[in-house]
Amino acid sequence: MARQQRKKARAHGVAARSKASSSQQQTPADSLSAAAVAATFGAEPDVEDAANDENEDDDDGDVAADAQSLSRGQRKRLKRRAAFMRKMGMVAKVMQEQQQEAKVMQEQQQEAKKSESGVFADLEELQSSLFQADDDQSNKTTKKKAQTKKKALSGRQRQKLAVRELGQLKAVQTHSSFKSDPFAAIQAHLQNTVVQANQELLNKTNAAAAKRTAGVNKMDVEA
Repeated sequence: MARQQRKKARAHGVAARSKASSSQQQTPADSLSAAAVAATFGAEPDVEDAANDENEDDDDGDVAADAQSLSRGQRKRLKRRAAFMRKMGMVAKVMQEQQQEAKVMQEQQQEAKKSESGVFADLEELQSSLFQADDDQSNKTTKKKAQTKKKALSGRQRQKLAVRELGQLKAVQTHSSFKSDPFAAIQAHLQNTVVQANQELLNKTNAAAAKRTAGVNKMDVEA
């Protein structure tokens, strides 16, 4: 019996030593294979997720620390500033609405005044209507000059034009017929301007027709 027990104990010892040696030989191979897999496919998802969670926790902790770093007085000042900015925004909005309402009321008053007084509600509109034809004529001449010369007016030319128009305005304001009866003066001015414009247009039309007729006659003679 004792001999059999010693044989069994000796057999168990040999088996244990062989198992330990095989596990030691497999451990470096397993570690190398794990390292190769990690280098090829990256770290395991669980490890990366855990690292990201730790970083997010650190960021949240920093934000909370920044919020807690403000003193009570600083937080009050921030609240007062926010309330002040909201109030200023409301005030600006109210002022804009009031300006729009005032503009609408002014336009309505002007329309009512025109409907009561006729086409010319005040002296400014009277003067502007008086010189409308002159302005149109001057604009036409300036456009023609610009088209022919293809150059913009210089500062001296613009100054001369402004001085001339201002002189015309003063001459009309101080004219006796305009002072005595502005409407009659306007009517006479418009009639003269329209007649002159029509006459110039008629002359141009007649000249063009005569030129065309002369060209046709010349072609007939040559034929």
